Amino acid sequence: MSSYRMKIMFLISITLVNCFPTDTNSEDCEYDCVPFEECKHLKYYAEFTQSENGVKYCSDKDNIVCCWNNEKKVIAEKKCLEFTKIRDFCSREPLIMNGSQPTPHAFPFMALIQNRLLNQSQYESHCGGTLLNSMFVLTAAHCVDKIKFPDREFSVLLGAHDSNNSGTRFNVTEFVHPNFTTDDPYADLALLKLHNEADITTKFIKPACLSTSTSSTTGEYTVGGWGYHNNQNRSNVLLIGTVVKTDSKNCPDDLTFNMDKQICAGPKNDLGDVCNGDSGGPLFTIHNDNDCLFEVFGVLSGGALCTLRYSFSSHTLVSFYREWIESIVWPDETQYILED
Repeated sequence: MSSYRMKIMFLISITLVNCFPTDTNSEDCEYDCVPFEECKHLKYYAEFTQSENGVKYCSDKDNIVCCWNNEKKVIAEKKCLEFTKIRDFCSREPLIMNGSQPTPHAFPFMALIQNRLLNQSQYESHCGGTLLNSMFVLTAAHCVDKIKFPDREFSVLLGAHDSNNSGTRFNVTEFVHPNFTTDDPYADLALLKLHNEADITTKFIKPACLSTSTSSTTGEYTVGGWGYHNNQNRSNVLLIGTVVKTDSKNCPDDLTFNMDKQICAGPKNDLGDVCNGDSGGPLFTIHNDNDCLFEVFGVLSGGALCTLRYSFSSHTLVSFYREWIESIVWPDETQYILED
């Protein structure tokens, strides 16, 4: 019997053993109450988590569930599930942190954005980014702004830990969010389309998932990049740090902030964990429902210098702009992506 059919049998079994669940108030369902077997994206979710957590029942009879009716919401979630079906995708080693330097290739979705002068050969490290699938990297718009950098061309290093001797280079085409301007810090997002498809079946290069939530469950996040270390010298190796979500009122006055479009984060320790050169990198966690995946909540947009005590940083909220991201990264997907 195939593993897929075994999973389907598991899903059927959890509905049979829950004929009288405790959470059965249909008035609390803000979507549609339908039989479990008819709620396709909820079945995908149960398959993904191998659990009935998150399954909300409307009735204590016939396994009627509260079914999300916003199918457009789950494009990124479905793609995230598809990653786990790639052979050996989840066979990574446990994360081992050594101060601020992680185990090499512990975060295989991390991308290093580099640039060079037109018609020159020497590349310079510039910003960070996140691999979303085999063809697209997410970064900050201000990192690849052609008005700001008219004489530069950009490329992406994937699978790099030490930028001096590892990684595969990809030439890219830039897609900047149409609402971004240098005078407006919002929509500070860009997608970089690789000219060649990345091999995401290796342990060195793997995509991360887009979050559909506005915040992690704990309020803590990991940040990373090849930026300046203690604001002195740029790091050749990937460095990571921990930040916590904070109230927008704690952000400095010079940090323009919109709580609907951005996440304000501060260091877990005294000094900041993001520096110049880290822009465009992800604000991420291990996926809440599957610990072999990573979930990206934000993209580093700006903030105070890392040498300042209790410095804060702003991160463009991925979930707010998710539909724009999906429309470019997965253009062939329709609103009803979970049809048979």
